[in-house]
Amino acid sequence: MKKNKNLIKAEIICFFLTLIYPMFMVIMAGLGLIYNNYNKFLLLCGVFWIFSGVLITTGTLLCIFNKSILSIINSSTGLLICITVLYLVMNYADNSGWTDPYTLNPTSSMYFSRIIPVVFPAMGNILISVIKIWKN
Repeated sequence: MKKNKNLIKAEIICFFLTLIYPMFMVIMAGLGLIYNNYNKFLLLCGVFWIFSGVLITTGTLLCIFNKSILSIINSSTGLLICITVLYLVMNYADNSGWTDPYTLNPTSSMYFSRIIPVVFPAMGNILISVIKIWKN
């Protein structure tokens, strides 16, 4: 299959977005919850965040290597888990009254702003994979 230059550019952009968001932000947030050892609920949330970051990263690699169906499955599952855990952690933080000690902003807004951009590489993987399937 002859690759379109725009499709290659999109794959490169998704790869770099994956390095930033699922690989760094999501996995580091999960490690932070595990490291601080708050309680079993947040420990489990941390494990699932790490798992979702790995799934989305795997989806990106599968997309690059033309395994489109597996890429769609991994990216969509990882995104679903990541957003669900984000909702649960934001709810927990709001109900517990967690705030930034310096600005007094809710911690949930910090989690939201750091984790929600994971949608871009995950949806990019899904879109690129659908285009590849459609072209074949």
